[in-house]
Amino acid sequence: SGSGATGVGQLSFADAGGTFVKISRTDISGSPSTVAFNGVFSSTYRNYFVIGSGINFASNNAQLRSRLGVGTAYETSGYLSTMVNGNYAYNGSSAGGTNGQSTGNFIFGENIVVANQNDLNFFAYIFIPNIASQNTSMIGRVIAMQEDGGYMIAGSVQGQLVNNAQITDINFFPSTGNFGNTGEITVYGIKES
Repeated sequence: SGSGATGVGQLSFADAGGTFVKISRTDISGSPSTVAFNGVFSSTYRNYFVIGSGINFASNNAQLRSRLGVGTAYETSGYLSTMVNGNYAYNGSSAGGTNGQSTGNFIFGENIVVANQNDLNFFAYIFIPNIASQNTSMIGRVIAMQEDGGYMIAGSVQGQLVNNAQITDINFFPSTGNFGNTGEITVYGIKES
């Protein structure tokens, strides 16, 4: 391939790669305790992209969390996970912020104070889950409205699972209670050129 002219004088270019290929999507309904994507990571793709939108929780003071697994057995330790959030008030002033760490899962943002707000949205890149000789890494962003929409949370999340296993699964769950009845989460493979 490469670039150059075709036989009729038209330019041609190689595929730039980096295309997202949808692997699986779940619409959240019925207040589940966990949304699991089993068997989504394989040798087909080296890296993955996950996006969630319109997510709410059935309980007050819940955080979105995530774990990685092998053959539906999810790891509950070995994470090096941090999150850093900034809170911004409706009037444009800073309302503080939080940070946190976990060794038992990835943390996506601070507590959502009021239940049934369908305003949590996130994305995350998952790096090399299918290479057993390397740790799986994750980096992402989260944004959510708090209380009655008086301020928002914008945060970053990053971490690694230190286990040197070939990861096949990812799940998402609230830190307390169940999901509410709205939202969706989609997993994409990133196609390389």
